[in-house]
Amino acid sequence: MSPTPLETKIAGISPRYREELASFVDFLLFKQSNEQKEQPPTVHRQHKSLFGAMRDKDFFMAPDFDAPLEEFSEYM
Repeated sequence: MSPTPLETKIAGISPRYREELASFVDFLLFKQSNEQKEQPPTVHRQHKSLFGAMRDKDFFMAPDFDAPLEEFSEYM
């Protein structure tokens, strides 16, 4: 039976890196086992609407808020 492409690639790796590869494979197996466990359903909480939250607050916006800035005049 001929070796698979993965086995051929692994055979070409130096022993120093094979240890690192073995650790990485262990990590992937651990990650896979954790993904297979049932995860509790995510609970989405409803946030209270903040519409009108700034009502009765002292809030000031300059009348020329939307006017072009002098600093950017050379770019316009």
